[in-house]
Amino acid sequence: MKYVKILIKAIVALAFVGVLYYFSRQSAFDSEAISRKCTDLFIKAFGHIGLGHQAQRFLFYIDIRKIAHFVLFFIFGITSFLIFNVDNDKLRYAVCFGVSIVLSIADEVHQSFVAGREATVRDVFIDITGAAFGLFFVYIVDRIIAAIKRKKSEKD
Repeated sequence: MKYVKILIKAIVALAFVGVLYYFSRQSAFDSEAISRKCTDLFIKAFGHIGLGHQAQRFLFYIDIRKIAHFVLFFIFGITSFLIFNVDNDKLRYAVCFGVSIVLSIADEVHQSFVAGREATVRDVFIDITGAAFGLFFVYIVDRIIAAIKRKKSEKD
């Protein structure tokens, strides 16, 4: 059973890296096309409740691709915590954050070799911030679960 858990964790980690690689290897033209489709879906979704114009203004100021960077690494922050099983919580958070930094830098370096794309420090910071928020989310959920367990044990 232990090896099955390790295998599942490895598959999850590889799947994330695969998704990241898929998006990173796209040319600037393909990446822009996906961004336009996502923007259109966003505007269409909010347009039905009277927010079409406001949604367009929102997306004018915030680049959908930067949001995607944040969300991908937010998810990675959460999944990395589930993947890396270290007894010491502080070390576990540090390892997850460190791996997120390395993966973010590797992603940007990879993008620098793709036609029309470039590596930016800003994207690394967005990625790292997403991972940090993901890990913070895990921390909050962990504290809530611990509090619920504590209350339950006090009642017994």
